[in-house]
Amino acid sequence: MALTTISYGSLASSETLNNNFNYLDDRISGLSDSIVSNAATTNSNIASINASVSSISDNLTPLASAFTSGGLYITRYVNDTSWYTAYFSDSAKTNRIWLEQGFMTPSKSWSANESVAYNFLQPFKNTNYTVLATSTNMALSGNVSIGNVAIENLSTTQVWIGNDGAGTFAVRVFACGQ
Repeated sequence: MALTTISYGSLASSETLNNNFNYLDDRISGLSDSIVSNAATTNSNIASINASVSSISDNLTPLASAFTSGGLYITRYVNDTSWYTAYFSDSAKTNRIWLEQGFMTPSKSWSANESVAYNFLQPFKNTNYTVLATSTNMALSGNVSIGNVAIENLSTTQVWIGNDGAGTFAVRVFACGQ
């Protein structure tokens, strides 16, 4: 059913008027249902965002308190191709709130789909940390690297690095978290 145009000054039957009112009522009801559905989706999205913000806030609270209480206390260590920087909220350095560390593996001949465990210099508090890894000196075929490296498993003390192609290369690793 469509809206019927009634010319100005003309008489319209009650059926035409009722059909127009019913058409408009159906359109308004459809829009109302759509608005209610969109509002529910928006409320759900807001709840998810609030939960994420709360989680981020929980993780940043120790860092923020370190800044308000006089600053961070830092320990740095470098040993050839391995290093770490630990951030503490207290001068006694007993409350570590952030850790960054990295290393470069020796160049080695990798088998296809091999996975190797490497130890961190400092353990993380949990496995909720981020790791980035990239290969160096990887063989090229047509100016494209052969194989990819990937982080395959995490523990608080080790990271397992895998690859999908055989070749000789080293891996650079950067990890950060608590």
